[in-house]
Amino acid sequence: MRYLLAPLALTALLAAGCGSDDGSPDAGSPSNSEPTTRGPVQTGKVVILHGTAAGATKESEAAIALPGGTDRLVDGITNPLARQVRAKVTRWHGAEGSRLYGYVFVGCDVPSDVTVERQGDTYAVTPEYADGTLEECFAPVTSVALIPVTG
Repeated sequence: MRYLLAPLALTALLAAGCGSDDGSPDAGSPSNSEPTTRGPVQTGKVVILHGTAAGATKESEAAIALPGGTDRLVDGITNPLARQVRAKVTRWHGAEGSRLYGYVFVGCDVPSDVTVERQGDTYAVTPEYADGTLEECFAPVTSVALIPVTG
């Protein structure tokens, strides 16, 4: 079984819509009039948590700062991985203007890092593997990347 992990794009809503719970946008949210660009995005230290046979069946992403973002990210993921993700999100304190995104990968290997690139109005997240990827695996590995985006 071979998993080809194609990058999934975060929508502009997720990229720009990290407003507060009262509906007002935060100071770090770009306006709709800002020009779109292409290229790498500055990120903070990416944390990758993983578990074998942890329940995820597909790749997904979530802007954790949005209401229900953590719930959407761990939907279908079993404990203890879901509990570990929730604990890391709760303890996260990013730099001013940064937003925390989560990304779920399912495959035979755990990514060693991720690359985040702006593509027009969206972001693309691509896993990086230090030692290549396995062709087959006994059980799928669910990896959750917590990505502080500052750009």
